[in-house]
Order: sequence, then structure tokens, then C-alpha cells
Amino acid sequence: MTKEELIKSFERNNWELHEIYKAKLLALNYGELVDKLIHLKSQTAIVMFGGTNG
Repeated sequence: MTKEELIKSFERNNWELHEIYKAKLLALNYGELVDKLIHLKSQTAIVMFGGTNG
């Protein structure tokens, strides 16, 4: 599986990554890419609407 295929598979099962972030992921070696995607999968997506609280 190529790095591009790995990222597409991750997106299909999780959430879509921004193009700039995809480029940064592709710059990693394969092992670092796998580690980063595993780390991202364990994170909760944070969506902020309308600025800050308080």
C-alpha cells in the first residue's frame, strides 16, 4: 500500500484531511506516517463554531 493509498483509506474510515496536512503527511517516511495516522485516529475531532467561549 502506498502512502497515498494509506491516507485515502484513513480518510474513508475517519475524516477528510486538509490538502496542506496531506502534503505534510506525505513528506514523512512510511513508518512515521503510520504512527501519525494511528495517533490521529486516537484523537477526538474538535470543531469550533462561532469563535471562542467566554
